[in-house]
Amino acid sequence: MTEIIGRNGTFFSSTDGAAFTQVAGVFSIESSQDQERIDKTDFDSIGHKEGEYGEDSVSYNVQWHRDDSDAGQDIVRTAMQNKTALFLRHRPESASGADQITSRVISTALNITNARNSMVDQTLQAESSGTVTFDTQA
Repeated sequence: MTEIIGRNGTFFSSTDGAAFTQVAGVFSIESSQDQERIDKTDFDSIGHKEGEYGEDSVSYNVQWHRDDSDAGQDIVRTAMQNKTALFLRHRPESASGADQITSRVISTALNITNARNSMVDQTLQAESSGTVTFDTQA
């Protein structure tokens, strides 16, 4: 498992995976990338386990300061309320040629924190459902 915590990263949401909108107010992004292991051990393995890579998966835990007028946050809230999948793009660093992770996800939780005399924060927890793409920014 690889865990990426983007301190100055950017985070985007999309309903169709084509046009992405930046989610404003993000102050914490954690994405965990996992590779499923497929057991290929058989009688020829002679006491040794054998395996190969299976499916990619990504899980997200993203926190932001809630802003009802932000289009990126609205895409996330609407997808959760309507129980529809959405697409997320995480750029741990914002630079040409830097890595980015794009995935279709299912939102598993959308929490609101409202401490006394503080900003209202929102936390998204999501897991990939479908293709995960690892590439570089143009």
